[in-house]
Amino acid sequence: MSAEAAALRLGTTVAKTAADIWLGGRRRRQERQLSLTELVRLRVPGLRLQRSVERQFGQITDAVFDRLEPYLEHEFRGLDESGRQAVIDAVCDTFARADLSD
Repeated sequence: MSAEAAALRLGTTVAKTAADIWLGGRRRRQERQLSLTELVRLRVPGLRLQRSVERQFGQITDAVFDRLEPYLEHEFRGLDESGRQAVIDAVCDTFARADLSD
């Protein structure tokens, strides 16, 4: 996994976690499997507002990407592909499970 792909995955994880918190959590088991776009369409009324919310979460993804990509490029230089994948999996899993409600 390249630093660029890793930064994008981490940014997406942050945005999904933020969406889950801001949109009131995924109440039903089925909702936990929804993509960010599907969750927004389910929880946010009106097409115009849905598009706006999706753009906001896209901006969160981009902001995380912009901050992490140079760092990951530097830090990943000594890791092989499986090491990179393990690190990103662990960070994404930890972040997704973290209780950020406070």
